[in-house]
Formats: sequence, C-alpha cells, structure tokens
Amino acid sequence: MITQLGSTGTVTITNENDNFPIDAGTIFRLFSINIVSGDGGAGVVTFRDSNSATADIWLKETGVISTGKTIEYGVSGIRFNTSYIEADENVVSLTLNFTSEF
Repeated sequence: MITQLGSTGTVTITNENDNFPIDAGTIFRLFSINIVSGDGGAGVVTFRDSNSATADIWLKETGVISTGKTIEYGVSGIRFNTSYIEADENVVSLTLNFTSEF
C-alpha cells in the first residue's frame, strides 16, 4: 500500500485487488501508467476521489490479457487532487510516472 507518493518519479505497485491511497491534499500530475495483466483477464485500474462505494471515478483504464499496456497522457499529463488507485485482481503490477505539486 502506498501512503504517499514522492515528489516526482516512477513507482510500481504489485499488490493485487487493493486500494492504494495517496495522502489527502496531495496534488499530482500523472504522465503515464503501465498496466501488466495476468492470464485471467485484462486488468482494470481505477482512480477515485475516495475509497467509498459512491466515490467519483476520475479515470479508468483497462490493460491487455497476459501482457503490459502503457497509456500516456501527454506532456502536460492529467492533474489529480487526492485519489485512491484501485487495481482489480487481474493487475499483476501497475507503474505510475508522475510528479507531485505541493
């Protein structure tokens, strides 16, 4: 579980079927993600504003069965303010390329 992303860089998450909180108030810019899926199906990664059942979904991406998929968000990236990253049971690993804006 990630409790805080560093100021900039790349982080790989390998836990399956879990929520990964980013500290409240952290504003970060996401430039790309790489989803590695297992043989059981295409992994789904969801960025939410909280971990409640009624949380708003900010971004949802689907990987490819038995391989990796990189999704890039351009030079400016996508800006988020506080998020939970949910990876379903088919995600073997998730790599985020980001920068924090304090």
